[in-house]
Amino acid sequence: MENVRQSLHKLKIDCSQDNVPGIAVLGSGGGLRAMIALQGTLRELENQNLLGIVKYLCGVSGSTWCMSYLYKDEDWPKKLPTLEDGLCEKLAGGSWKMSKVLDALGAAVDEDDEYSLTDFWAYAIIYEVLNELDETLLSEQASEKGKAPYPIYAAVDGKRLTEASKTSKEIWFEFTPHEAGFPSPGGFVSTTHFGSEFENAELKKKNKEKNICYLRGLWGSALASSEEIKKAIIDYLEQLWSIFEKKVDAAFLQEEKNQSETYRMLSVLKDKWNLLSQDAQVQDYVTLSEILEKEFAETAKQTHLHEEPFIGVWKLLKIVDKILHLLYTWTWGSNRNFLYKCRDIQSGDLTNDDIISLVDAALAINSAYPLILRPERKVNLILSFDFSSGDPFESVKMAAKYCKENNIPFPKIDEKILEKDKDNPEDCYIFKEKNAPTVIHIPLFNRVNCEGKIDEWNEKYSTFRLSSYTDEEIRDLLRVAKQNVSNPKTKQRILAEIQNAAK
Repeated sequence: MENVRQSLHKLKIDCSQDNVPGIAVLGSGGGLRAMIALQGTLRELENQNLLGIVKYLCGVSGSTWCMSYLYKDEDWPKKLPTLEDGLCEKLAGGSWKMSKVLDALGAAVDEDDEYSLTDFWAYAIIYEVLNELDETLLSEQASEKGKAPYPIYAAVDGKRLTEASKTSKEIWFEFTPHEAGFPSPGGFVSTTHFGSEFENAELKKKNKEKNICYLRGLWGSALASSEEIKKAIIDYLEQLWSIFEKKVDAAFLQEEKNQSETYRMLSVLKDKWNLLSQDAQVQDYVTLSEILEKEFAETAKQTHLHEEPFIGVWKLLKIVDKILHLLYTWTWGSNRNFLYKCRDIQSGDLTNDDIISLVDAALAINSAYPLILRPERKVNLILSFDFSSGDPFESVKMAAKYCKENNIPFPKIDEKILEKDKDNPEDCYIFKEKNAPTVIHIPLFNRVNCEGKIDEWNEKYSTFRLSSYTDEEIRDLLRVAKQNVSNPKTKQRILAEIQNAAK
């Protein structure tokens, strides 16, 4: 709190220790666009001496990618120019390697009993998008020095997520460097123990802590419709299949291919591969792959296959087989439930299941208002930076609905004005009401920084993009995001609300 007071003093805003405002920054989802835009936003907040007054930084989906990049260095607020250059170089440079993908996927299949499509999404797709397979740990971001806003990463419970439950407290899940859990009903576990096996709050088996690469896949698992995501996964599997064929040829080099039942079955699978876009063909493959796995294991015992080629084939077979089963069941975010049979938690449907399924929070609300509005956080001013595609007010409207249904104070939202402005938004909206937190809502692309060209910018920086941007495209997006903070009119409005919050 003292650091925040000192930062307020630099802005010529003085307050007592008991009256330090609780200020939070929300970064919405939006894929790579959100990651880059949040980087630019945070740098400009620091340039304007505003970042030091922020108590919490809370992200959804693509914004969490930026946060997890920055928080590897606890002094990141003072190193933002260097980190920004590093991000541009990383995203535009390209350091993706298929060998690293296969190693990571193979290790996950071998080590994680709760392997799901999230593992594949993280180690294959997100790695390719971000050009980084980050094996650092969230718990390593823990710091007691208060040099940066406290980070909160959002997810929701996929098993309990329905259209009706989007405004339910019960589905929200948060990750911080110290703990992970459900704010409602109030069940948390040390971040180092997330994914470990518990029963009635007793640790049964300590599993490896999930790394940042996996968590990025979990936090950002809904970049597009399920059909687009399924197509992306199948397209990627086709790359694995071409590698698989080469390894099979090498493994069976010393055999008459036509005499091998295994090889004939592989040929059948190859013929079916191009039909995998249909669920029926996926099911056919699953059935065939079960037979193949058994046959292939038997062949390994009876033949003198070259050791290395055989190992390569077997690893790939396990990976592809696992992913196709999961495609058919559409299984995401599977992790051990640390609240399993926990008698202290009054939520039967949650404690009865030994597996939880965590997915992208944007599937509920694209900004994590439910996490930042926990009463104990005492937030009275929210800077909401919206990097969404489509309606730039959807998240704040959903937040208002969420708060109304859960009796949480929230300022009134005039939806008629927002509906009128949604295709050509202003650069700053302020929603305020007595006895409720003030919300400053800033759409990324607006009539000030993208005058007359909002649609062009939205099209250029689409949410679902499986390749990175050029250095020029990245820096253009950074520039536009920074303008939303550096604009003198917007800055003065932000300062006025900070002054009000400190009274």
